[in-house]
Amino acid sequence: PEQDQKWLFNAFQRGRNVGEIPGTGLGLVIVKRCIELHRGTLEISSQVGSGTTVTIAIPTMAIPFQPSGETTAFNKIWRSTVSSSSAIEP
Repeated sequence: PEQDQKWLFNAFQRGRNVGEIPGTGLGLVIVKRCIELHRGTLEISSQVGSGTTVTIAIPTMAIPFQPSGETTAFNKIWRSTVSSSSAIEP
């Protein structure tokens, strides 16, 4: 539910609509921390009955080979978005 979304990234917090689905409430906390350690971002958008969209963006660095022996760093962002239209109903 929308009112639970503000707590998604707190340890041991779970949405009220999970029913009998097992879990500890640690999964998103661990995933978000790992992404932040890589200087990335995690965004979640969800509505009961409509589905959930999760977007992860992680900066990457490409160092192409230079014939002169020099290296040049280019900052890029790796981004992946996953959507689900099968929502868990309360």
